Amino acid sequence: MAGNHSNAYASSQPNRFNLADTIVQQEQLGIQHKEQKRREQEFEEQRKEKQLQRDEKLRERLLKVPQNYDTGSGSLNELQGRIIMQAVNRKGEIYNLLRTGNLKDEDRVRLEIENANLDNLPSNLKVATQNFTKLISDYKKGVDEGSFFRNTSFESKVLNGFDNYLGTVDENGFPLIGFKDIDGDGQIDMMSWDNLKDGIGVWEFQPKLNYDKMISDMSKGLGTVKTKDREGYDVITKKGIPLDIAQVSAKSMMYGPEGNLTDFAKSRLTELGHNYRTADENIIKSIERDVTERILNSKDSEDLRERDTTSEQGALNRAQRERHFKAGKEEKEKVSIGESVDPTKATWGNHYKTIAKDARSVPVTGKVTLEAISVKDKGDFKTYSNVTLNDFTYNKDGNMIISGSYPEGKTTKSLDPDNIMSDDKTSITENKKMKTVVSKETESRIAKMLNSTTEELKQRANYTKQNINKGIGSKYNDTPVSNSNVGSKYN
Repeated sequence: MAGNHSNAYASSQPNRFNLADTIVQQEQLGIQHKEQKRREQEFEEQRKEKQLQRDEKLRERLLKVPQNYDTGSGSLNELQGRIIMQAVNRKGEIYNLLRTGNLKDEDRVRLEIENANLDNLPSNLKVATQNFTKLISDYKKGVDEGSFFRNTSFESKVLNGFDNYLGTVDENGFPLIGFKDIDGDGQIDMMSWDNLKDGIGVWEFQPKLNYDKMISDMSKGLGTVKTKDREGYDVITKKGIPLDIAQVSAKSMMYGPEGNLTDFAKSRLTELGHNYRTADENIIKSIERDVTERILNSKDSEDLRERDTTSEQGALNRAQRERHFKAGKEEKEKVSIGESVDPTKATWGNHYKTIAKDARSVPVTGKVTLEAISVKDKGDFKTYSNVTLNDFTYNKDGNMIISGSYPEGKTTKSLDPDNIMSDDKTSITENKKMKTVVSKETESRIAKMLNSTTEELKQRANYTKQNINKGIGSKYNDTPVSNSNVGSKYN
């Protein structure tokens, strides 16, 4: 126990502090820190060296100064020099943008392409100068030879020296040429690289075409046609270019497929002092008519009128035969009253039983025509027109009964029956029979047409007071038919 007691309360031994070790450790940490700083400094110096090398290469690649060339014209050299200086400034901007590295890939590619085009600026300027020079030369030649109308705007801006020219580069690094607003229209005419490389101007050099020659050339390809026409007995023979062909040809010269004016039409309008863009429609149509007339008159034409005497004489002969035919027919149709006869059922049909006792049937020859008569037929009234009187008599009530015919349908008849080959024919109307009782007014008109009176007609028909109310039926032991049963109506 005593031993354990002494151990339990024995004093602990403190850790020994080694100052030398601590100093060594601190020195080692300092050395490590210095080594880290040295390595970092060395890395930064290497990075800067590489950046300088990259910048130098980028500078060498991007900041090459395009060299102007001698055009032979001091003014043109100066203009191109100004364009090249703008290109140099733009190349510096591109260099700074690419140098930062904070760009999207597509932006970096676009800037690289633009810089390459700026490097190629002298060659592009040379192409532009050559093409533009040719454009000017072609215009001057066209005006001198009369194949172009003058363009005063082009002449004032382009042909008055390079002082009027404005030069720069576009967003793609290609040359761009503009011209000062000399005419005061508020617009600066610009020629893009597409125009410059292809030699296409922004001005219209309107062709000046030979009006007469073009119409003549068109007419040469058109043939003539010989036509015959008739005016009565005149035969008209015409030879030449047909009117419709001339009109179609004129339109093809004046208008394009979309209805726009052709160079031919524009040239003619300008030649006449009109602006083809604002020309009145009537002026354009007058030119079209003139072209048509010139085409029609471009070739020998023939206009011959001959009398067709054979056809004329044939017509006269036909007319004469028809007159003779009608005269013979009219002779036969002279009005007269024939000899009265006993009435027959064949002539009078259903009206036969109503005829007065001992009354006679009187035939009529010639043309006695009633304009219209209404007849009751199966309960309905039917009107017949142009009824020709054939016979008349009287019923027991003293009313006139007529039999006649009316036209219905036509047939043809030869005017020269002796010549079976003759084509001379006339139309003959077919007639149908009818019978009816007529009114007193119609009876009076019939009497007048027969140059007689109603009393004389009754006498001719042997109608007397003794006949009244006595039908012919009693004569033949037939039952008389009362007037109410007659199937007719007074006109």
